[in-house]
Amino acid sequence: TVNSVLMNLFQAFAIGGTVLVAQNAGASRKKDASHAAYAALLMGGLVSLLLTAVVWLLHGSIVHLLFGGAEADVLENSVLYFRYTALTPPLWFIYFQCCGFMRGAGDTQRPMFVSIALNVSSMVLNLLFALGNMGVKGPALAYLLSVAIAAVLSLIMVLRRGFAFRPEACSGTVLRQCLRSIGGVAFPSSAENLMFNGSRIILQIFLAGMGKAMISANSVFNSVNGIFNVPVMALYYLTVPVVSRCAGEGDKGKTAKALRFVSRKTFVWSVPVALAHLLLAIPGAYIFTRDPEVIRIAAGMLALYAAFALFQNGSFILPNGFKAVGDANFAMVLSS
Repeated sequence: TVNSVLMNLFQAFAIGGTVLVAQNAGASRKKDASHAAYAALLMGGLVSLLLTAVVWLLHGSIVHLLFGGAEADVLENSVLYFRYTALTPPLWFIYFQCCGFMRGAGDTQRPMFVSIALNVSSMVLNLLFALGNMGVKGPALAYLLSVAIAAVLSLIMVLRRGFAFRPEACSGTVLRQCLRSIGGVAFPSSAENLMFNGSRIILQIFLAGMGKAMISANSVFNSVNGIFNVPVMALYYLTVPVVSRCAGEGDKGKTAKALRFVSRKTFVWSVPVALAHLLLAIPGAYIFTRDPEVIRIAAGMLALYAAFALFQNGSFILPNGFKAVGDANFAMVLSS
């Protein structure tokens, strides 16, 4: 859960750079977009490295503080797992930020290829390490290495000469302007995301004292939910670059039309997503476990989620529309 919160935190932070690059792309300011990309990578890289250093140094204390009520063997394995996965925030940031740049430039294929590489490498590495009987260290290393592969691939694609908005160093004055604009979206967006996803840590604290079946069921729920929610998440990732690019063109009507289009599509796709959570809860849980108790709990959680799946448009897509035009404060206040 902590890994998920950290991942989502830097996904939200990367929105700041994506917005500025996409807006400059829409306004046909290629040089400004390249400077914005450089500033975004610089700011996000420094912030993610600083946070990673603190989290890694305190990783054992964090696990004991949050999940001290868990069984001893669960706690020991959690500390070992987090020792490796706590190193991923800079890698997640590079992956999300570079993919945001590419989507802002109108390229959605390369981010898709990087995402495929991320998931395939994760499956392959998990299988190899499982066959090597590495215990909990195996999935931890698979997680770290697969994210590293995605980060390297996405960075290579952004730094290649053929990329329209290849990051380019700029003067101190321009850099400060870019950092101010990026920070005005990145920090409120991160704060909003932390308030939303931080509740998952609170939930996990309670789950830690409820036994292994409940912890496993929550993990199964998150995995199945991630699969069923793919159509909505695809629209979530597209909202910021598409709407930001329209905003950069200065056409308010086109910007509003783009947001309405994504909003309608999200609502339409939310219906089959809700039905999948309701009707395929047990088969979905069965993919990840054979424990009847875990399946029963996870299926109940998935069915409960179905009742709220139709509200994802207002919860995620519309707030991203505000961020896309540079107003992240409204979404942050709304979230709080």
